[in-house]
Amino acid sequence: MTVGRYLPTMARRVAVVSALVALAACRAPVAPPTPVACALSVGTGPTADTLTMAVPGPIDPGAAPWARTDAERILFRQLYEPLIEVACDGAVRPGLASAWRPSDGGRAWVFTLRAGAAFWDGVPVTAADVRAAWRVQDTAGVLAPWAGEVASAVAAVDDTTLVVRLDTAYATVPRAFADPGLAVAKHVAGLRAPLGTASYWLDAAVRAPTAAPLPGRPGPGGPVLVLDHIDRDARDALDAGVDVVVTDDPATIAYAADRPDLTSLPLPWDRTYVLVRPWRGGAAPDGAALARDAVRVEARAGGLPDWWAEAARCGVRTAAAEPTPPSADAPIAYARDDLVARGLAERLAGVASDRRAVGYGAAAFAALLASGGAAEAVLALPRVALDPCLALRRLRIEAQAMTGDVLPLVDVRRRLIARGPVSGVYLDWDGVPRWR
Repeated sequence: MTVGRYLPTMARRVAVVSALVALAACRAPVAPPTPVACALSVGTGPTADTLTMAVPGPIDPGAAPWARTDAERILFRQLYEPLIEVACDGAVRPGLASAWRPSDGGRAWVFTLRAGAAFWDGVPVTAADVRAAWRVQDTAGVLAPWAGEVASAVAAVDDTTLVVRLDTAYATVPRAFADPGLAVAKHVAGLRAPLGTASYWLDAAVRAPTAAPLPGRPGPGGPVLVLDHIDRDARDALDAGVDVVVTDDPATIAYAADRPDLTSLPLPWDRTYVLVRPWRGGAAPDGAALARDAVRVEARAGGLPDWWAEAARCGVRTAAAEPTPPSADAPIAYARDDLVARGLAERLAGVASDRRAVGYGAAAFAALLASGGAAEAVLALPRVALDPCLALRRLRIEAQAMTGDVLPLVDVRRRLIARGPVSGVYLDWDGVPRWR
């Protein structure tokens, strides 16, 4: 994919890079230690200075930090920081904030920003910048734990202190503040992508989206990551010399297994496909059979994620409108671009001979779920949620029918295929790989 220039002119690019070099020593961000249990390692020896990666989905740098595709998730995690981080082992670690404490019995939380925190151009990050970034996200469908709108719930006490009033009391820091959608980004006129605060920055002086370590970063530093989305057979990308591929394509996984120069590592099971509304096709579908016969990705019989049962004890934190009663001949619906959902819906329709499976475009499918107008629908739930109550609230808004009539079908996962040694990478709370 060709991404437009990040800076409008070469002169401006040079100016920003010069500022980064001059100010990086003052900034000195210190990354939290990588949890050993979350580390991924391929082979032995040093990782190459530059890794080329092929990842599914297009990349729009201007959409940051709100990722919609696998490629954007990996790229944006390198570039933008939320206040806190949650590792794959569930441990909470500092992000943009170095410290936090409760106030008013946990109904409010006070965050202190990291000393020396700055945007890529060296301008210090302030509490007001965090508040401004969140106000932009208020319009992006992000559900957060604060009470009401950002304008009234979030206050910048001074340049480094932020107070957030919540909609309920939390005994420990709300993990929702680690949501990548709440990462801090500053939009600047003339720049294709917003500025971030992480120790990687978006280097748009090259053709493909590239995450490069900031000049002067303490420590050995990570590799330069050059990302491109997979718009062809991933096996062709491997034959072309790509260093890392993230894929769930079984043909590519089998191809890598036969190549001694490639290593295939399973990533965590990250999605559970479910059928929404009561199954009307007789006996409940056999998840193992669906995993084996109905989808073309690595799959297993599905089970509802752990957070689903926990969320059931939260109560409904936002009122849901009455769903529109579906018609008797309403189809089994799925998002047209989701090949796993399509395979499942078509197999279920085949089992129930009087049913049909119908794919909808993204906007139409979202509207159908929000209205509750589908008799049945196949969609994916994340297997991990930072805040079960907020996850349930989001689903209640997005799919009015999700009140308990949810049947798990299959769990799916992706694999990371690497050529040569790869180190310094670990798994985030939701299984997304990140480099240090």
